[in-house]
Amino acid sequence: MAISKVVFGDKILLDLTEDTVTPDSVYEGYTFHSADGTLQVGARSAEGVVRYDVEQLLTDIQKAQARANIGASEAEHASTHAAYGSDPIDPISIGAALDSDVTALRIEMVDAINNHTHDYAAKSQAKTASLTAAGWDSTAKTQTVNVTGVTANSNIIVTPAPASHTAWGAAGIRATAQAAGTVTFTCDTVPTEAIAAQILIVG
Repeated sequence: MAISKVVFGDKILLDLTEDTVTPDSVYEGYTFHSADGTLQVGARSAEGVVRYDVEQLLTDIQKAQARANIGASEAEHASTHAAYGSDPIDPISIGAALDSDVTALRIEMVDAINNHTHDYAAKSQAKTASLTAAGWDSTAKTQTVNVTGVTANSNIIVTPAPASHTAWGAAGIRATAQAAGTVTFTCDTVPTEAIAAQILIVG
């Protein structure tokens, strides 16, 4: 016998008499009790139902229902993910393919790498020059010597050779001018011996 209402003393423990649930309002496979207490089985098809408590492989009907649940039509959904939509999805964005622009850029980069050349600065050059005792202009106290590789704009470092260090310092010798293939030296006192100079042409 079906029971629809249970009363204990002045307390109602169970009351199904005012329930309005019917088989058509309960999905297939689920049981319920009707207002008269009878155990019944739901008859409503679950084909178009979208559930959010379990993982589902949605049918087309369920996909349509899901879009309806969030107020998005199929056309709106498609336009959202179109190339110029607010959330575009295409082979490029998901890394599935390269468009022509990206492909062309990659080819250009590879060509640039393969055909790249370096313009290296010239190497530094070490030269030597001999300042002879007879080569000095006794009035101007200068002597110009030939140094291959020197230009008017070369960065040069001029020092005495180790053996001439003392005589160089005593005569106050220094490089004071340069031109194409020459360096001019000036002294405070004309030396009486040959002085060896070292010239580094900086690359």
